[in-house]
Amino acid sequence: MSMDHKGNIGKNYKIYNVMDSEGRENVRIKRLHQDNDEPRRIKSHKLHHLDDEAKSKFAQSVASKLHLEKFNCFLYCHEGSKMFEVVYENQVHCSMSSILCGAGAKAKEAFVDLYNLWFDKNGNPTKYLLTLAGNGIKLPNMSSILNGAGTKAKTAYEDLYNLWFDKKGKPTKYLLTLEKNGVKLLNMSSILNGTGTKAKAAYEDLYYIWFDNEGTPTKYLQTLEKNGVNLSNVSSILSGTGTKARQAFENLYNLWFDHEGNPTRYILSLEREGVSLSNISNVLHGSGNKAKQAFEDLHNLWFDRDGNPTKYLQALWKNGVSLPNVSSVLHGTGAKAKQAFVNLFNLWFDSNGNPTKYLLTLEKNGVNLTNVSSILSGTGVKSDQTFKDLYHLWFDDEGNPTKYLNALDRNGATLHNISNILHGTGSKAKKAFEDLYNLWFDRHGNPTRYLQALENNGVNLSNISSILSGTGVKAKQAFLNLFNLWFDTDGNPTKYLDNFTNAGFKINNLSGSLSGAGLHAYSALKDFHETCFDENGNKTKYLGDFMEAGFKMRNISCALCSSGTNSASTLKKLHTICFDNEGNSTKYLKDFTKPGINFRPRDLCLILSKGADNFTKFHDICFDERGNPTKYLSDFIKISFTPNLLSRVLHGAGNNICSALKDFHEVCFNVDGSITKCLNDFIKAKFTPYNLSKILFISGSNAASVLLDFHNLCFIKKKCYINHFLAVKEVFDINKLSNQLLCGAGTKTCSVFQKLHDICFDNEGNLTEYFNTLTAEHETKIILDLLYNSTRNT
Repeated sequence: MSMDHKGNIGKNYKIYNVMDSEGRENVRIKRLHQDNDEPRRIKSHKLHHLDDEAKSKFAQSVASKLHLEKFNCFLYCHEGSKMFEVVYENQVHCSMSSILCGAGAKAKEAFVDLYNLWFDKNGNPTKYLLTLAGNGIKLPNMSSILNGAGTKAKTAYEDLYNLWFDKKGKPTKYLLTLEKNGVKLLNMSSILNGTGTKAKAAYEDLYYIWFDNEGTPTKYLQTLEKNGVNLSNVSSILSGTGTKARQAFENLYNLWFDHEGNPTRYILSLEREGVSLSNISNVLHGSGNKAKQAFEDLHNLWFDRDGNPTKYLQALWKNGVSLPNVSSVLHGTGAKAKQAFVNLFNLWFDSNGNPTKYLLTLEKNGVNLTNVSSILSGTGVKSDQTFKDLYHLWFDDEGNPTKYLNALDRNGATLHNISNILHGTGSKAKKAFEDLYNLWFDRHGNPTRYLQALENNGVNLSNISSILSGTGVKAKQAFLNLFNLWFDTDGNPTKYLDNFTNAGFKINNLSGSLSGAGLHAYSALKDFHETCFDENGNKTKYLGDFMEAGFKMRNISCALCSSGTNSASTLKKLHTICFDNEGNSTKYLKDFTKPGINFRPRDLCLILSKGADNFTKFHDICFDERGNPTKYLSDFIKISFTPNLLSRVLHGAGNNICSALKDFHEVCFNVDGSITKCLNDFIKAKFTPYNLSKILFISGSNAASVLLDFHNLCFIKKKCYINHFLAVKEVFDINKLSNQLLCGAGTKTCSVFQKLHDICFDNEGNLTEYFNTLTAEHETKIILDLLYNSTRNT
């Protein structure tokens, strides 16, 4: 772009540089202009041919059949031909024809008027084109709005131009305010497409329902923004509404909010299910004038008049699918959202809401609807077909795994692993899967050189899938990049694998740290390697200091779990906190490991997993300025709830570790440090801290609420449950209940305990027929194993 020191565009500036491509013939003509090696005669012939072809199309789109001959005569006369040549060379003829469309008998006059507005006597662009270009506005966006202005093209164009720019060519509030609120002209042209002569009025109508004279958002926008919806979301819904844009917007708004801006029953019922207006706006994308109807149809499919979930939602719930999952699948379905949902639902459930063979087969193979919905995200109206394509790739008509799944299974990969990789592939899911499969296996299902090299070095597909999680359609390339970093052309490990394994890093440790790196796995691994080892393969201080302090590789990888692309920086940051420049432990590490506290490296890394950045904050909650333990630590230690047990319970809290500890402490202790009724009731019932830690394992930030809910179930709602179990002394006691049957139940503790009771007892505490059969046929160990498996297959 040619500009002077003030940023003004020079006279010789060619419009096509900013005005966007307007047809392939424009690109071809531009190339012809630049081709100095071709003889002038041949070049002239090609120019003439392209010019005639474009001129013919132009005339047909502007004039009606009745007046086409007359308009053609003008375009081929000296004056008209010269004018069209200027229009064509500046690559604005497509935009011009769009605006002039429908000019009919007055095609010539309309063309001349618009031409004289855009170009001066010498054929140079005027301010009406240059100002657009100088402000990054593409002419096709404007012509989309003015489409069909016809005989009033000049006036319509001038009106819209003068609305957007002042006399000096500076953008007015009508452009600046929208841009400030995240709405581009592309969004507006999509909404106002085809408003033609009514473009200015339609634009102003929409503007003033969103902003006042000072450019301050009106109640409409303020309410929407308060509920997580911005103008960009709104504009995607209103696409194609044209002159009815304001009415379409008001209709939808009034469906969502009352006169005071409070959410209506429609929004409240959705919010209860975790669905935001942002989710809904993605679903309604492109629904235009049918937005209100599309929203009502979908809402009424999910909720009854009282806002209670219908059979559709209840069936989804039972199978672990939330409405946010569904809304991501239906993204962009617009006016077809209801039908798209019904099609997919009928594929998954029968008329009674029971899972069909499709779901049952998937669940049997470790894949739930949450996994499936993450793959189908964005498939929209093609969601049912995409699902069927993928299903039939994995299973035959009887629901047996195909060669694809069998080969994966033999090599340690599950469908759950694969679904994590395919997240977001949408309608390209089948191809993405096939590409990856064909990279790993030959036609007979035997591992290719890629898998063989991995297996020879202790790497399985489960490790790989953890790293490649979320790579989607680029999974194949991401895998190749990572493989070529780990192995040379002969399949021998490079330093990027050798150095880690020699230092005691197992591949599953490495994949745990890099988990989620996805498309950036290659660079993440290189950075992490450079942080851990020098050029000779020796451990750097970042790795060496931790190992000398008793940290094992698996401890470090646990602390770095899912750091992904931040693995290197997180290790450095953690090292800076734990060690000084000489490699000596700082107070942060000393306080946790000193006698009387006894956090082992394993405990510390377990509790900091996915939350290593919060180490200093966690320290300051646990210790005062003198290094003495605060109540949040000392109260637990006093009752033998050791750091080891505490780390098991709070593992998984990640970045919420500080609040998780405080909340758990509040549930267990009163202000004076005495134990609460909640904890005391468990202790009276002979539950030890060890027992509770086994049950609450990996509850993380939910530990406090899980313990409260479990207490409520055992000692308030269903007081008799524990007694029912303890009455069968030959099978149950507190240790067997907590350390075996409820072990690792975590956030599902209440549902698992409830199901366990219902399997073994009726409401009066009588043994069920099933449990009597178990005790008659099996010894205690086998009974406990069978009961454990029965409660976890939910």
